[in-house]
Amino acid sequence: MNNCDAIETAAMKRWPAVLLAASVVLVLAAGCSGEYTPLRLQGETMGTTWSVVTTRTDSDRELVNAITTELVRINDVMSTWQSDSELSLVNAIDDASPVQISPELYSLINMAQEIHEQSDGAYDVTVGALVGLWGFGPTQRPVRVPDDDAINRISADVGFGQLHLLSDGLKKPQGLAIDLSSIAKGYAVDQLSELLTTHGREHFMVEIGGEIRAHGLSPRGTLWRIGIERPESGHRIPFTSLSISGMAVATSGDYRNYFEDGGKRYSHIIDPRTGYPVEHRLVSATVLHPSAAMADGYATAITVMGDESGLAMAERQRLPVLLIIRQNDAFEAVSSTAFQHFVRTTDG
Repeated sequence: MNNCDAIETAAMKRWPAVLLAASVVLVLAAGCSGEYTPLRLQGETMGTTWSVVTTRTDSDRELVNAITTELVRINDVMSTWQSDSELSLVNAIDDASPVQISPELYSLINMAQEIHEQSDGAYDVTVGALVGLWGFGPTQRPVRVPDDDAINRISADVGFGQLHLLSDGLKKPQGLAIDLSSIAKGYAVDQLSELLTTHGREHFMVEIGGEIRAHGLSPRGTLWRIGIERPESGHRIPFTSLSISGMAVATSGDYRNYFEDGGKRYSHIIDPRTGYPVEHRLVSATVLHPSAAMADGYATAITVMGDESGLAMAERQRLPVLLIIRQNDAFEAVSSTAFQHFVRTTDG
């Protein structure tokens, strides 16, 4: 194996590919010239792919094993597709008794609650039962629109106000299902980033299903260049690109994971306030944040909120955000004030 070869590995436990709804593309230098000799790793997890680009050292095999182990461990905690994960077991509890949960799961739910409050309820990880009803959950596939009575009945079990975090656990009513798929990939990116730092890597890029976090420099000795796609279901065409280091990038959109019924398209992104998939002109939201988990959650929140309310929240929180909206048959970009620092090029 020469210096340009990739070591490939895959986590054994996977989430189905229906979760993939990202539109961030990494653009790397061709060949192996540059500031350092890159190590490129890739595999499968959470129903999508993961990749890591970092510096090559003598401990590469140990790093591969550590990454694979960590991804399996994260699935064991928060997968809704894995029936014996900690989260799945919590969701299966059929009474309102307090249940102790791991500090890791507690921390992520608490993070989701923060975004819930900042988004005025547009982001709500208790939406799991509705996601399942619409066919985007672990046991079904979308076929047709549910009837209004079923949506209203299930919606009664949705709402962060019904989920009570205790000192080391939570209480929830029967029927309330927590779904962390809107933040879990970003969280896994953060965990792998910390793992790479622990293994002494100063320059790296971690990507899972399009959610990215980059540190240090790319193999070219420059900032990492990240491409943002045009939000079109059948193509992967760059819309613009960013130059980042020490930041994460996450994109949420309604244009890859959907179904059609009666000639109408229904997105996998459910508005917890209505019980129905989102319907507005915002088709893609990209968020930059030091934490990939926070970027992931914020991107979903803004996609639910729509361009005007989402941009207003971004300005309040000083978030670098790029929104792509559909105007008739064309796309138009709108960005927050904080986003301008990261723009590399614009390709319209």
